[in-house]
Amino acid sequence: MIEKVDYSEFLLEAVPGYRLQKCTIPPGLPSNDRDRNGHDDRDIQVPKTNGSLWCTVFEVNTGDIVAVATFAASRKSVMCDTIDVDANHRRKGIATALYDLSETIFAVSVVPSSIQSPDSKKFWEKRQIVEIQNGAADTI
Repeated sequence: MIEKVDYSEFLLEAVPGYRLQKCTIPPGLPSNDRDRNGHDDRDIQVPKTNGSLWCTVFEVNTGDIVAVATFAASRKSVMCDTIDVDANHRRKGIATALYDLSETIFAVSVVPSSIQSPDSKKFWEKRQIVEIQNGAADTI
């Protein structure tokens, strides 16, 4: 479980040329907490009893925002609430890196949401195949 608000920024090692700004928010943050500005977990529609993760990905050379994502965790799994990768930066591994990061932070597997866009369905089809090949078929 996330215990405190934590802001950090680092290069995405799995995807060269991008840097990540992340913020973790613990569950039950008081309504008047200043960290709710821009990171209000009351907007998250999936279970968040163990906290939430807010990600912004920048292209290193331009500083442009190329992806944003929000993840939330329960005791048993992580679920993506929202993710948007700019069309010019898709299929480069950014979403995969963010999903993998969320699993690392919360120490539980990411499971697919019941509501998925066509791109999200393609992502999960590929991710499940990779997970099964790596011997982790229990992620679905």
